[in-house]
Amino acid sequence: MLNRRRCQRRQRGLSIVELMVGVTVGLLVVAASALLVSGQLTENRRLMLEIQVQQDLRASADIIVRDLRRAGIWNDAQSIGVWSTENPTPGCNLYATVVPDGSSIVYHYYRSGAMNSPLGIKLENGVLKTAIQGPSTPSAGTCEQSTTPSSWQELTDSRTLKITRLNFELVDDGSDPEPLPCPKLCPSGGTECWPLLKVRLLQVDIEGEAVSDASVKRSISTRVKLRNDFVEYVPPSSTQMCPA
Repeated sequence: MLNRRRCQRRQRGLSIVELMVGVTVGLLVVAASALLVSGQLTENRRLMLEIQVQQDLRASADIIVRDLRRAGIWNDAQSIGVWSTENPTPGCNLYATVVPDGSSIVYHYYRSGAMNSPLGIKLENGVLKTAIQGPSTPSAGTCEQSTTPSSWQELTDSRTLKITRLNFELVDDGSDPEPLPCPKLCPSGGTECWPLLKVRLLQVDIEGEAVSDASVKRSISTRVKLRNDFVEYVPPSSTQMCPA
């Protein structure tokens, strides 16, 4: 009988102290696991935001660079003769103007028919915008070109990406041009009246942040050489490119 009572005492459940200790340890393990999972989810969300911001900036930069490379393209350049040793009095290139102005740039290139208005990129209220319409390009015979597009459309999505900085800078503005040879020398017997070839190189800087998390910031910088180099008459007001 005595052994049976001792056996019953040994088979009793946990004491309240032991139960509380066990519950506390369990809660600590659960809290640590929840904290770990929460940290992983936060890092994953931040990583996805960083990737999205970087991809959006890269896509925008690619579009801008691809379009800027076309600046100055003119479908009638060969027939009219923007520059030719056989044609000393060519017409002006109506698409040569490229005007960078800090957070905006305006440029031209021939597209089709009458759709030859000035194009451009600008930053407005945290959104990159591209010009799609403006005053028509002047007819042949005048070198004046409009630099005021009138219609713009969004290039980036303001719901996911905020552009904080956009900068265009001519790192090489053609300040050291090369003379293009003409069939004849200048009246003075020199080459000072020969046209000048200016090679232009643009630096494009874009910075942006995620709309949902301003701490997620990215930037991208790229350089683009304008493929259609600028030919300048000497003097600039003249339409006589080479001595007659």
